[in-house]
Amino acid sequence: MSTRRKQRTAKFKVARPKGKKLAKSDLKNPKRVYHKTEKDVAGFAKAFSRQMEIHNDNPCSLFRALVRKGEPYTDGTIANWAKGRATPRWDTSFILLERIERRYVLTRSS
Repeated sequence: MSTRRKQRTAKFKVARPKGKKLAKSDLKNPKRVYHKTEKDVAGFAKAFSRQMEIHNDNPCSLFRALVRKGEPYTDGTIANWAKGRATPRWDTSFILLERIERRYVLTRSS
């Protein structure tokens, strides 16, 4: 692993609800999570795109508003979710999804 990647991973800080801790190993080796969004890619993409439209966001503006410098996300992540090419499947993706839910004042999905 390169030094630059180690530094980027070390800077990555996650806002978690009280009582829940995220181990450093979780960020280095994110676990794949099978979630209902994986089965309904089109439905997730449609709902996500609709929420961005309601809040006058596009993938780039949402990315700039949510992601902190040094985090391992790209604006392509959000664009792929909106276009239905991918859905959140990794622990780190669900962290980003939690931030989106807070920004749009949505209830947490299970």
